[in-house]
Amino acid sequence: MGNKKILVVDDDPQIRELLQTRLESGGYAVVTAADGEDALATLESGGGADLIITDLRMPLVDGLEFLRRLVKRKTYPPVIFLTAYGSVPEAVEAMKLGAYDFLEKPYSGADLMDMVKQALESGTPQTVTVAADEDQLLAGTSSEMQKVLAVIDRIAATPSSVLITGESGTGKELVARSLHARSKRAASPMVIIDCGALPDSLLESELFGHRKGSFTSATQDKVGLLEMADRSTVFLDEIGNISLPMQTRLLRFLQNGEVRRVGDTKPRRVDVRVIAATNRDLAVATSEGTFREDLYYRLEVVTLALPPLRRRREDIPILAEFFLGQAARQLHRGVNAFGEGVVALLEKHAWPGNVRQLQHVVEAGVALSRGKRLELDDLSHSGFTVVTDATISDEADGLSHLERLEREQILSALRASSWVQKRAADALGISGRVIHYKIRKYGIQIPRS
Repeated sequence: MGNKKILVVDDDPQIRELLQTRLESGGYAVVTAADGEDALATLESGGGADLIITDLRMPLVDGLEFLRRLVKRKTYPPVIFLTAYGSVPEAVEAMKLGAYDFLEKPYSGADLMDMVKQALESGTPQTVTVAADEDQLLAGTSSEMQKVLAVIDRIAATPSSVLITGESGTGKELVARSLHARSKRAASPMVIIDCGALPDSLLESELFGHRKGSFTSATQDKVGLLEMADRSTVFLDEIGNISLPMQTRLLRFLQNGEVRRVGDTKPRRVDVRVIAATNRDLAVATSEGTFREDLYYRLEVVTLALPPLRRRREDIPILAEFFLGQAARQLHRGVNAFGEGVVALLEKHAWPGNVRQLQHVVEAGVALSRGKRLELDDLSHSGFTVVTDATISDEADGLSHLERLEREQILSALRASSWVQKRAADALGISGRVIHYKIRKYGIQIPRS
């Protein structure tokens, strides 16, 4: 045991000293470093280690950045992270990058020494990259998902534009990937553009490219992503967030299939299939004048509306099982089943964050699990809040607090106007088309006169 060397990395000198004392009492040789930069210098100067124990949050080079640099080496020792309460998501990210495990503070000395022994016995870790079977994430026995899958099968091979709608976390990008993978363009990679992440000036350059000198920072010619997607598919995520001027440029591209780089006079013809996604209601946005109606109709040749997870609860066990296996592989865990009552609890939850939230909850539970089964206690430690039946019934209609307030306002205006929709719309300051949509959205029943 005495020939095993452990590198301890922490910016707190007292913690370094405490860990060094405990580890040396167990028969290990210990070297210390104050941060990731110092640790890398120690390793590169010939002071190798059989195991690294590092804090997650440190000034200068933190634990995650230290690990990113470490895994670029051909070989590296097992890495254990020490993390404060509330940092579990970062610890899970560290394990995805290649860390062996993590301990959440406060931890016992016995737990630390047990983990050190297991890590040293494990040898050098191999980075595991799991290619998720994305079709499994879209699978389901619910009638809602069966309808979606049937439409995907019918339209995947066509060149038609597709508009994917649904709440955040329902899997819109997965649907786009599935459509591309089943199309005649699958040999080329799909190009993904997050329209909500960039200001207009940058988005225009990203989409259409630019000529050298066309603006201050344009030091060389740049090919736009639409041009790069020639003979492939472009996925425009959060299309509802782009400005009206950008909508005009995008509409022109959809109409004539040509792109013109910023600062250029020569258009270039490209063959691109456009798939767009949004969590906004574009029909309402067009009525409000924030989204061009002609662009909306260009995008919605085929519309796929993804249901929220609360409307397809029978699919939760299938999805949870998939996420369990995926997380166990990525995080090097031996978890292979759910404990008693876990799946039933997951089925009852409201899931405001939809499939993405379910994935994160299962992933965090697997990271915290120490046994072969993911137990209820693992979920509670991951920050998952156990919801009561009363909470579920309150959210069963799927409306947020603001949506419920809006519904009540519309109902109040309708009652005050003797259920005349135009008068109610005028009183609310909205168009007749918008109030008609809201009435359908909220299932408001208009009394027959």
